[in-house]
Amino acid sequence: MVRLLKRILGLPQEEKITFDCYGEDSSGVSHAIVQEIMEWISLSLYHCGYRGNAQVIWYNEDVSNDWVQEALQEGIRKDEPVLLYRTGMTTSSAPTGYYWRMVPEHPSTRIYQLERHM
Repeated sequence: MVRLLKRILGLPQEEKITFDCYGEDSSGVSHAIVQEIMEWISLSLYHCGYRGNAQVIWYNEDVSNDWVQEALQEGIRKDEPVLLYRTGMTTSSAPTGYYWRMVPEHPSTRIYQLERHM
């Protein structure tokens, strides 16, 4: 799906946005919704001038999420945007010194971006 979006946009390689996605299979979110959200995230990052890799976490509080903190640390270590789509009522805990900022531009109010406390 991301490759399709890149092909549609016809962007040179260095102008593309790529993703590392975590938890998509256990999120319970339909493929159609995943595609819609990923397209929205892609276009939002592109519109903001970001090019490169981003981390996307599909968070389902009802399943084991032992991998979440590792995924968060990976994004922090690489200094990449980390976004979370919550499927339930809560988000995962943010690492010390960080917080989840809801992305109000998306109507679902389920997308969050990891931000550093200042």
